[in-house]
Amino acid sequence: MLIKMARWLRIMGIDVIVPQVEDDDQIFEIARSTGRILLTRDKELSLRRGIKAERIISDTLKAQLRQFLLAFEGIEGMMHGSRCPLCNGVLNVVSIDDLDTEMAHRIPERVLDHNSRFYVCQCGKIYWEGTHWSRINVFLSEIGVTPELPSH
Repeated sequence: MLIKMARWLRIMGIDVIVPQVEDDDQIFEIARSTGRILLTRDKELSLRRGIKAERIISDTLKAQLRQFLLAFEGIEGMMHGSRCPLCNGVLNVVSIDDLDTEMAHRIPERVLDHNSRFYVCQCGKIYWEGTHWSRINVFLSEIGVTPELPSH
């Protein structure tokens, strides 16, 4: 129910898992056994004892992210680089000179011509600082966050 929010938290550098289960008991057990904070829209689930949980109230992404930042003050200091928005993997910096042939073939030539650094995830996804990164920066600056890409 908060998948879009999870992707944006990952872009912000926060380690986020999205359990592929629908049963509240299973979600609760994952949060409990891993020591993770549960973000949920479900009031009853958020009130269960034994885990730290935050009930996300808003339907809008910006308000959801603002609520998260207010609820977990100081988390900005824990944001180091971005994570893969799809799988939550750590992104590794790869210079254009270090791209293997298979990776280089998956990147449009115009992108190769204008970028010297790429961000590669273990899931195989490759990212770069294109126009989308400017839009991400604008969006996050509107909620008071300055995103960082991995530096090494």
